[in-house]
Amino acid sequence: MSSRTIPVLFFFALSAACGGSIDILPDGGGNPDGGGGPDATPGPDCPAQAPSEGAACSKEGIECEYGGDPRWVCNTVSRCSGGHWSVGKEGDPSCPTAPVNPPPCPGSYAEAQQGGACSPNGTICNYSTSSATQFCTCNVLGGPIELDGGGAVWYCGQPYDPSCPAERPRVGSSCSVPAVHCSYDVCGLPSGLAVDCSEATGTWVTSPGEVCASAQ
Repeated sequence: MSSRTIPVLFFFALSAACGGSIDILPDGGGNPDGGGGPDATPGPDCPAQAPSEGAACSKEGIECEYGGDPRWVCNTVSRCSGGHWSVGKEGDPSCPTAPVNPPPCPGSYAEAQQGGACSPNGTICNYSTSSATQFCTCNVLGGPIELDGGGAVWYCGQPYDPSCPAERPRVGSSCSVPAVHCSYDVCGLPSGLAVDCSEATGTWVTSPGEVCASAQ
């Protein structure tokens, strides 16, 4: 089942809806390198270095990612449009993804997947490795928010389409299943973990991820 078919029952802005802070932090037990690390190379049709703004390009619609953060929103993404490169960063205030998870995060991805009660609401944990993109959040999804802050449990993101790779593909790398959507986030957070396989270019391009309604 595609993640696009999941009912819109979740929240979109966890900190605003729930009054909790959002921590974007990876595994406290190591140094995760999901996303390819700082020396990750761009796709085969991308320049070796990020092109200059306005430089000429030949493959219309292609996007190329430069940087080693596991979330593309924290890296530089260049887009070829109208024969010229447009270069920019999203300006997400949670970037870059920090190297250590906060104390509330479970010790492992497997433990977080068990879905136990958690606090504070809005905490995000990164358990990504060089072979898999794995984020978990402490959320209240699809239910009332309790006044004492209770009700939150751990949720972990994973691509719902079986054709998606375990690790988030680099934007600009080749893909073979046109129109497939691969999202590694939990209800749209943290941002920069969703990609689409573009039929026009045969490469991965950025995607906004899932749209989630605020919990009431």
